[in-house]
Amino acid sequence: MTKEMLNDLAISGRGSATGGKYKSVKVNGMAKISGDILCEKFRCNGTSVVEGDMEAEEIRVSGKSTFQGDIKSNDLKVDGSIKCMGGLSSSSHVVVNGYMSFKGNITGDQIDVKGNITGEKDVEAENLVVNGTLDIGGLVNAGNIEIRLYGECRATEIGGEKIKITPKDMPFNVNKLFKSIFQYEEKLIAQLIEGDEITISHTHAKLVRGNQVKIGAGCVIDRVEYKEKIEIDAKAEVKEEIKI
Repeated sequence: MTKEMLNDLAISGRGSATGGKYKSVKVNGMAKISGDILCEKFRCNGTSVVEGDMEAEEIRVSGKSTFQGDIKSNDLKVDGSIKCMGGLSSSSHVVVNGYMSFKGNITGDQIDVKGNITGEKDVEAENLVVNGTLDIGGLVNAGNIEIRLYGECRATEIGGEKIKITPKDMPFNVNKLFKSIFQYEEKLIAQLIEGDEITISHTHAKLVRGNQVKIGAGCVIDRVEYKEKIEIDAKAEVKEEIKI
């Protein structure tokens, strides 16, 4: 069988193109692409709008990209910003060093966030590591979840085998200076947090349920349900705790 020969699409300056199958798509200026795109590599170093679905083995965004449809990629890295009207499906690695916003579900094997991730629906991964902020309208579900708070984070529900939520690691005087300048509060707000091993601080939740639960300083929890072990810091507020 003869391998299909595909052309490259490169846009520098201001331009537009039609969607289709390409070997690679590269935007170094401002581009508008009408229709779905199927390619091996997509790179945006400027501003791009894709009026359709995007499917690529590798996606790199160092500028600003808007997608009107869904995104499917094995390897996605964002050093700028992505706004997507659909969802994201990745079978491998998602790295966010900037801003990423989705209206649909977000799925990936490994998701690393050093910035901000926003989604109106659910996030599902094997491993989720956040050094920044997240705002998820649905469920955050992963085998391992580690969130270091750099501001206010929100999720309706959080579920996983191992869950760890802590403030960012920064010297006290530097942290105090940042807070005074940017006027933010390090906390996570959720309705439900459920897992096997849970270690949380600076978290506000209605219900926390797990086998081994450690409630740290700054937590305000309405109800904690645990099976094996519970620890509650003196600087935490837990209204009700029940062994199940």
